[in-house]
Amino acid sequence: MPRSPMLAGGVGALLQDLSLAAVMEYLPREDVRQALVDTRCESVRERLLPADVVAYLVVMLALYSEASVRENLRILMEPLRRKFGVDAVGVPTGGAITKARKRLGAAPFVRLFEALARPLAVPGTSGERTGVCD
Repeated sequence: MPRSPMLAGGVGALLQDLSLAAVMEYLPREDVRQALVDTRCESVRERLLPADVVAYLVVMLALYSEASVRENLRILMEPLRRKFGVDAVGVPTGGAITKARKRLGAAPFVRLFEALARPLAVPGTSGERTGVCD
């Protein structure tokens, strides 16, 4: 029996305020697409869940693991549904989401991490370490 949608207390309001634009500010679409091309994981055919949407969904799941997969996907797709209409933008089933995540795999995220991850501390930041063990 499929489990019912779960939304942890307090996360709902936060997810409502989150938009794809906010995530894309730190994870630009061009970088996601380049990682997909570099790892040969880009979508080959038109799908309800293209590879770049799945990549953003996985990032959302990492940020908001307390919320269900479908709730995270709903938040991502809501702007599209408002713009193009509810009937024009379908919401995939749980099985389709699982298959899309398996199809994508980990390689694009390794590539994104290698390309984008940088230390936030600068010399003089409180608690900053040089990386040398004392």
